[in-house]
Amino acid sequence: MRRALAPALSAAAFALLAPSVAEAAPPSWDEGGYIYLAPGTFAIELDDGDLNWQGGFGGGYMFQPSRHFFVTVGGALSHMVDNLSPNGMVTRLLMEVRLGGGKRFWWIYGRFGPGLGLLYRGNDDVDVVPAFNFRTGPGVQFRVAKHFFVGLEASFEFMVFAGGGISAVGGPRPFIGWHF
Repeated sequence: MRRALAPALSAAAFALLAPSVAEAAPPSWDEGGYIYLAPGTFAIELDDGDLNWQGGFGGGYMFQPSRHFFVTVGGALSHMVDNLSPNGMVTRLLMEVRLGGGKRFWWIYGRFGPGLGLLYRGNDDVDVVPAFNFRTGPGVQFRVAKHFFVGLEASFEFMVFAGGGISAVGGPRPFIGWHF
């Protein structure tokens, strides 16, 4: 009787004290909403090499059509200080789509998104010029906690301004986010 009782007590103690499989599993991607903040980094104008600062925030929804394939659809608001001077700024409102694949806690993807922008220039006379904006580039995201993720994208943006003028900007885009 004593021999039969020992395995039963051990199994009961293990079931009560050990974390459940769901609690012990590492975080993973699944369908749901997300928000992110890109606190800002330097970007280089590809046509003349001028240095800019840009940052922004966004959000959207992640779909998982298959086990290792992910799609996000969302939007972003970004702001760029042209030539690191408050005399030139660009604010953009963009749609974003990311398509890629990965595993439980990481995924790599391609990103693209059209949008509209406003260019502000001038010292005394403020000149506001509307623009069409297109953002693209590869990226990677890592799930570091149950809801928290970090990411890095190589961002390339092409802007066509009303009345003429084309601009291209490229640079790294680090960000942090929360997945619901």
